Amino acid sequence: MDSTITAAKLVLSDSFNFSSGTVSVATPTADAHAASKGYVDGLLQGLHPKESVRVLVKSNVDISGPGASIDGVTMASKDRVALTSQTTASQNGIYVYNGGDSAMTRADDADTFAKLNGAYFFVREGTAADEGFVQTAELTSFSGQSYVQFSSAGNITAGAGLAKSGNTLSVNVDDSSIKINGDTLEVKAGGVTDGMLAGSISNGKLSNSSVTIAGSSVALGGSITAATILGTSDTDSLSEGSSNLYFSNARARAAISVTDSSEIDLSYNSGTGALSADLKNGSVANARLANSAITIAGSSVSLGGSITADAIAGAVSSATIENAQLKNSTVSFGGISLALGSSDATPAFDLTDATNYPASALSGTVSNAQLANSTISGKALGSSLATLNIDGNSGLAISSAYNGSAAETIKMDANTLSSLSGDIDPGNDKFIIMDADDSNKTKKQSISNLISKIAGSGLSDSSGVMSIGVDNSTIEVKASSNQLRLKDGGIGLKKLKFVGHYESFTGDGSTAGFDLAQELDLDFKKFFTVSVNGLLMEYADSPSSKDTYSIDNDGAESVGKITFGANLDNGDKVVIRYLA
Repeated sequence: MDSTITAAKLVLSDSFNFSSGTVSVATPTADAHAASKGYVDGLLQGLHPKESVRVLVKSNVDISGPGASIDGVTMASKDRVALTSQTTASQNGIYVYNGGDSAMTRADDADTFAKLNGAYFFVREGTAADEGFVQTAELTSFSGQSYVQFSSAGNITAGAGLAKSGNTLSVNVDDSSIKINGDTLEVKAGGVTDGMLAGSISNGKLSNSSVTIAGSSVALGGSITAATILGTSDTDSLSEGSSNLYFSNARARAAISVTDSSEIDLSYNSGTGALSADLKNGSVANARLANSAITIAGSSVSLGGSITADAIAGAVSSATIENAQLKNSTVSFGGISLALGSSDATPAFDLTDATNYPASALSGTVSNAQLANSTISGKALGSSLATLNIDGNSGLAISSAYNGSAAETIKMDANTLSSLSGDIDPGNDKFIIMDADDSNKTKKQSISNLISKIAGSGLSDSSGVMSIGVDNSTIEVKASSNQLRLKDGGIGLKKLKFVGHYESFTGDGSTAGFDLAQELDLDFKKFFTVSVNGLLMEYADSPSSKDTYSIDNDGAESVGKITFGANLDNGDKVVIRYLA
């Protein structure tokens, strides 16, 4: 019996247990081949994974002050950077970015050359994004580092006509002219239109490449004569229409030519075969008319001619129309009727009838006796008012002229008032005021009373002197300068707008942001203290990891919120001390 085990002797769909023995396989050469433990260990031996870097730079970088961006990427504090092509080779390695004006430092997991032996990592952004690199040199110092790319699947991009999803490239089709059938491209049924054709298609490619006309076949693109279509026509072989008329020798004659005249327009309707004529507008002369003139008031005038009004009604001379011939032959003035052409010396109206009579039309003078009121303060109009009594120093004066005219006027000039004999006495001196509560009459009032009425909140009046009220514990009036100031030692914590706050949170593994209880004054945001598990975290405008954070008032209902660059681990203890 042959004891050799071959595939033919095995039921390959069964399961086999070789736990008590050893299975040996050859060195794999394809993806589906089995690999021995020794083969796998040999590949992994000496390789050390490192945390990914944000960018990898293949040119020299000033590590003492790298600037705000590296390899076209705006950097954030604590970002990791791989340098592989420094002018000074010993500067190559993995660094931590500390700001545009601060020196970069080697990363903790790559701060000795020994930690770089067999180190490999991936790049997240920049020109080397999605690529993996391994340091292949056996180092005895930082010099001599050699970084080899081992992965670049992320650099495969879909070109024209292709689409990429993950690691799969697909062909884009419009699905109207081309489609994908299974795993192949094919032209879609009915997908080729006239506009897609270039050049010409020969008749041999067509299922129908000719047409038949009057029994004669002609290929597409060919030609046919009228004789071929009509055949040999005799005198009665060509029908003229549904009435079954025929073309004959008797009717085959020269065409009749008809043209318009100066008076008639001719037109022919080819559809009905009718010939019609229309007179042209303005083309018929009077001589062709049976009646070419009209008679008006005994005068004859030809059509198109003219006739004057005198010819119709006769000449009307001046002064020949009597009043009796007019519809309106009289006018009325103030109830007096007067015939046209007549006169009447009796006045028809007087000034009692006049309204809006202009002053320029008046002449003469009106005496005081004719006026209902002819005096002012007992002085007759036209007499001098200078004898009126005026108190001295009253500010009043009497003038014999007004706007350049002779008249007596009374005016007040404050400049003529006497000056006070001393300083203003707020408690006793008075001023003139218009009393709105008593028909706007002019009255006097004390200055003290005015000050007491206009002194509002924080102001007080004492005998006409206004003062600012202070508590003398937090605010006082400095005696030497008569100025308000905060009193020394007068401001306590209760007077401050902001106080210190302490809050704590616990991470759940899926949260990076935590709402605070207060709205924040963001001028202090970089001075808050934030710790995770007892370690102080660093503020960053754009945090990129869980050990950096930002602060803003974008929490629920606009309260303060702290946001880390990544979700905190489950159980992480967060403590925040801040002012608000």
